[in-house]
Amino acid sequence: MKWFVYVLENPNGMLYIGMTKDIVERIKRHNTRKHTFTAGKGPWKLVYSRSCGTRIEARANEKYLKGGAGRTFLKMELARMAKLADAHA
Repeated sequence: MKWFVYVLENPNGMLYIGMTKDIVERIKRHNTRKHTFTAGKGPWKLVYSRSCGTRIEARANEKYLKGGAGRTFLKMELARMAKLADAHA
């Protein structure tokens, strides 16, 4: 079964980075206050995800995105995605 690394954003621009096997269920849990860190800070929307073959690969990607170089990559990737979305709107 595939694993996913995901990034959620709330209306205040706060980002949450995590990993899961079931991304749809995980987002539901974040938005129904069943996750301590994100409870009361939503609603959360998915802004980035990456499929990984194993839990180990997903964890490594999660750790990368939570670090300095990963945050820089994520900021550039989200800006690129927003630009593409604007171009197609």
